[in-house]
Amino acid sequence: MNKLTVEGTYVRFDSLGIAPGQKTERWSVDTKEDEECLGVVKWFGRWRKYAFFPAPECAFEQICMREISDFLEEQTADNQSPHWSWAHFWFFAFVAVAVAFIKAMP
Repeated sequence: MNKLTVEGTYVRFDSLGIAPGQKTERWSVDTKEDEECLGVVKWFGRWRKYAFFPAPECAFEQICMREISDFLEEQTADNQSPHWSWAHFWFFAFVAVAVAFIKAMP
């Protein structure tokens, strides 16, 4: 197992790298026992998170589904950077005005 492979109880996640023109990594999801492809994990831009795209005719039990779900959450957390919002902007603007006001007081 190399650093680009993550193993679960019954499934294995192998990095497929970053496709040309893309910004995020893709992962193949395979069974550990017979290395059958169960699907692919890749970034789903509309949801701004990783999603699992299963292969046709695949069935999953709760352990596999849980491990796939956990993997999605981990990859999404690793990929997301902090996003600034207008709330952040107004908070820092308020602080700057308050500090300037306090410094201007006699």
